[in-house]
Amino acid sequence: VEGPQFPGGHGGGSIYPTIPAFMVSLKDGEFIRTSMMLNLVQGNNSTTVTIDINDFHPTALTTMGSSARGPDMSFNRIKPELAAPGGNLVAEFGTGDGESIFGGTSGAAPVVAGAAALVKQACPECSPVALKAFLMNSAFREIKSDTTGELAEISRIGAGELRASQALAATFLAYSPDEDAPSFSLGLLEVTEDMTIRRRMRLVNLLQEEQTVYIRPQFRLLSSSDKMTIDVYEAGTDQLIPDNRVMLGSCSDTFVDLAFNIHSSMIEPNHMNSGLEGSNPEALGKNEIDGYIVITDANDDGNEIGVPFHALARQSAKVLPSKTTLESAYPDTVRVSNEGVGTAQIDMFDMVAISDNLPEGKAGTESPTPDIRAVGVRTVLANRDECEGGFAMEFAINSWERQAHLLPVTYYVFLDVNGDGELD
Repeated sequence: VEGPQFPGGHGGGSIYPTIPAFMVSLKDGEFIRTSMMLNLVQGNNSTTVTIDINDFHPTALTTMGSSARGPDMSFNRIKPELAAPGGNLVAEFGTGDGESIFGGTSGAAPVVAGAAALVKQACPECSPVALKAFLMNSAFREIKSDTTGELAEISRIGAGELRASQALAATFLAYSPDEDAPSFSLGLLEVTEDMTIRRRMRLVNLLQEEQTVYIRPQFRLLSSSDKMTIDVYEAGTDQLIPDNRVMLGSCSDTFVDLAFNIHSSMIEPNHMNSGLEGSNPEALGKNEIDGYIVITDANDDGNEIGVPFHALARQSAKVLPSKTTLESAYPDTVRVSNEGVGTAQIDMFDMVAISDNLPEGKAGTESPTPDIRAVGVRTVLANRDECEGGFAMEFAINSWERQAHLLPVTYYVFLDVNGDGELD
């Protein structure tokens, strides 16, 4: 392969032959081939290659190339929420000590299910969100990205890699009651000016004694701290909590408010699209702001948990017209101004139809409602070799709901070119 080696393997099963294999770099492969050719010229039909088993590329604590990338397309929520070992597993279910190679999500998912069962056994009365909090709060966060070598994106690992033993040893939990999840998905942010998003966090003390904790944001990339700052307030107030130090009552819940402050001048312009850069992880990463809300025991007992946060933020325009009603005299002049930090792109079309907003399908019902808001048309010059008459029609279609990707919705325009009442 050209570039660094990458992990690989099959999904298991008896239909695959067992063939030992090694992956080498393109440079090493070219060297081996050249050596073989030189040996053949010299009359030597064999070439010996020695591989040092101690010289290997470790893949532990690193994401796999086949691991999915979030956030989810419908609501831009953090996905995946948790990572687990799934590269090449050998534990065969139902045997106790049998081995059978498998991997991918098929390997990672049962690992998480088994850990959840252990937590449920220890806490039979725990709600689903509490079980998720046990697992996600205690995840190992120092996971490297297989593509960048830096800390893996929240949209690759969620809360981090599963640690069942840490989950069972937790003395406090934290999650978002607004999202009913141990995470803060801020979604796609169209940043036209400085803005603040407030979210509530619930802290649960699992001990029959008071605990004091510190709350601090930990950005995945240091540069993100220029784009966003995070403040901690007493719940429902504008009172900052001194030193982000919070007292947790014995076996009780405590609420605080987190203020995610977005600094518009530092936000990147849009790098995301559904075209040539649609599958480029670097393009998506430029608009990501992510990290963890880290909560640490003030007594320095080693108790620490993390709650992931994630936002897709891009500079956006805010275009305003000088008036919304045309005068009776024609032509009329409408001035437009951009009050946003992003660059505005304006195209003019004649509006031919508008439509009222239909109710959206509810989350999880798999019944979205892509609803047309307005349709415009304009005539443009065209190449006579491609279009008889030298003119072409362009249509602009605007929907009430934002489309996260170009593929889910297709619009069809039917034309009656000759005006005979029949669609052409």
